[in-house]
Amino acid sequence: MSYTVLARRYRPRRFEDLVGQEAVSATLSKAIASGRVAHAYLFCGTRGVGKTTSARIFAAAINAPEDETDLAKVREAIFRGEDLDVQELDGASNRGINEAKEVIARSVIAPLGGRKRICIIDEVHMLTREAFNALLKTMEEPPAHAMFILCTTDPEKVPTTILSRCQRYDFRPVSRERLADHLHDVMQQEGVEAEMEALTLVAEAGRGSVRDALSLLDRVLSADAESVTLAGVRELLGLATVSPAQLVARSIADADAQGVLSALAEAFQSGAEPEEVASDLAACFRDAMLFAVGGVESVGLHLSEGRREDLEVISAALPADYLASGVGLADEAARSAKYSSTPRAVVEAMLLKLVFDLGGRVESDSSSKPTQKKKPEQVREVKPLARPKSSEAKDSRPTPPVLGDAQRPQSPNPSPQSSRQVTESSREPLKPTVAVNASGWATFLASVEGDVRSEVRVESFGTPTFLADCLSFQNPDPASFPTSQRIAEQEWLQSALHRFGMVGVRVEVKIQVDHEDVKSTMQKMQGHPLVESLARALEGEVVGVQIRSEARDV
Repeated sequence: MSYTVLARRYRPRRFEDLVGQEAVSATLSKAIASGRVAHAYLFCGTRGVGKTTSARIFAAAINAPEDETDLAKVREAIFRGEDLDVQELDGASNRGINEAKEVIARSVIAPLGGRKRICIIDEVHMLTREAFNALLKTMEEPPAHAMFILCTTDPEKVPTTILSRCQRYDFRPVSRERLADHLHDVMQQEGVEAEMEALTLVAEAGRGSVRDALSLLDRVLSADAESVTLAGVRELLGLATVSPAQLVARSIADADAQGVLSALAEAFQSGAEPEEVASDLAACFRDAMLFAVGGVESVGLHLSEGRREDLEVISAALPADYLASGVGLADEAARSAKYSSTPRAVVEAMLLKLVFDLGGRVESDSSSKPTQKKKPEQVREVKPLARPKSSEAKDSRPTPPVLGDAQRPQSPNPSPQSSRQVTESSREPLKPTVAVNASGWATFLASVEGDVRSEVRVESFGTPTFLADCLSFQNPDPASFPTSQRIAEQEWLQSALHRFGMVGVRVEVKIQVDHEDVKSTMQKMQGHPLVESLARALEGEVVGVQIRSEARDV
């Protein structure tokens, strides 16, 4: 016996059954009741929101109303796509002018048994320009019995001459709360026990599409037809047992940079994509923001105890305006990571900005005091990585001088004298945000993990020796670290460390000279005809050979 998927088995057959499209359903129903049915309609919206289904329901309501029992077979034929008076065309495969001529020819023929001869064209934006032009006259002044319903996911590609001849209805993506309730109703009809949190996760993965959500639910039932659990859904979708976004949000709330990078590394190892992590983090911040402002009711989700505890911790640790800024920054990082060649670096940079804006930093091994986290009283926007201000700097802040009559009037801008004082104080050595030690180096290595090009370049340096604010590398691998590129590679690593947070660190690379190779090269140089002629002309001799990059350092 063949199996019918949920998306087809639970396809609505009445306007009241449409999920999340109440406004469109009400308008079309009233148009039929009042007799104000137009000759052309355009249904727009993303995939799986009910455009073609609504077109069939509309056609059935016109040609075979539900209250007329003698037309029940006609109604069933319309939903199967077999009725002769309701023609369905796929615009992707019937896109030429010849198919448009057939549509025009069929529209002239009177309906066989229904009230209207209805033509439903799906994905109408795929028609050619010639096909659209051929339909213009018929769609403007069709026969009294003809009617067109056009469906598209890309209305921008439909010519304005066609748009002006149609009544347009936009189908919105279904909210995850409404979609989760619909999935719960389906599971009740199927007689399957389902956790509401698991259905909410399926609805969220459906991205507003009823068909996509039902298809995912079919996959879940294929694995376990008896029950739908949160653990099973996470395993099927390739997600961690605990949402990576929740783990990252906890570390951000604690201003723990190392914890953020560790949670992010675990998420990537479990198969999560950088843009997905950033998008989920934006949703997590959004839920925490609404939870902080309006409580559980404002979130609008079926929360488990663990999820509720996470939101309580995050909303208590982070102010609502900070969470609002975090939503924008995480969403921007998700969009940037999607088109970036280094998506992981984009997400890591975004997370570190969030951490350091709270005053968090990577703890130094030389510091015995725990890192203090500060809560910004007013966060207008999430700012880039900033050097922490010590308590001494706050106490010794220069006071603005009192201006005399001969001086300029007071203004919010600092005077030249105070500017010099601020400049001089800014020259004082500041404690690096990331310590120059083995722990700081390990954190830096974790941050470049996933960026293959950067990983290879960093590995070519080898293991460093830590000398105060200097990283010293001895004899890197000559196969992957050419001597001629020593200066360029050294400057690149130093710049990368500065951007990461090791402010003021120096990079030093020492390469041991092969004396046998130098001696051989020296002999070859002495025997070279050009060198011999030059030595005779200058009455000198070759006394040494130096590598070009080393000679430039002298």
